[in-house]
Amino acid sequence: MRWFILSLVLLLTAGCSPLGNGPTTLTREQLEQAAALHLPATAEVLETRYLSFQDSYLTAVLRLPSSDLPQFLADSGFSEPTPGLRAVTNGDLRGKDRQQTREEPVWNPDAASEVSGIEQTSEPLDGLYRKLMIDTGAAEPVIYLVAFTT
Repeated sequence: MRWFILSLVLLLTAGCSPLGNGPTTLTREQLEQAAALHLPATAEVLETRYLSFQDSYLTAVLRLPSSDLPQFLADSGFSEPTPGLRAVTNGDLRGKDRQQTREEPVWNPDAASEVSGIEQTSEPLDGLYRKLMIDTGAAEPVIYLVAFTT
């Protein structure tokens, strides 16, 4: 009987370890769904990381032409960005992600010199908390996004 109960517990908790195998990468469509985004065709998804256990935590780096930025923000339900607001930092990476092995990591919001930001953390969108920072000093805006549920 003990073996049966132990086997049942192991079976029910398989794959539920918070230690897991680390983050997964999302497709463009999965990113749009998980973060409640409407990406224009011109948006380039540079990097995504998605962690999920009881809650979900997503980070993404996007690039899109300046001309498409206002429509992207409006279509995705964001307010007007606040100039100078660093809503996202390098510290927003979670767990194993914090130790990047690339020489030049894609996730590096702290390196941006001119920024605008938006925080949707006091008024979540259907239980989804979002914040983003736009590197406005880049030739094409680079958007650092964090979306999570609790």
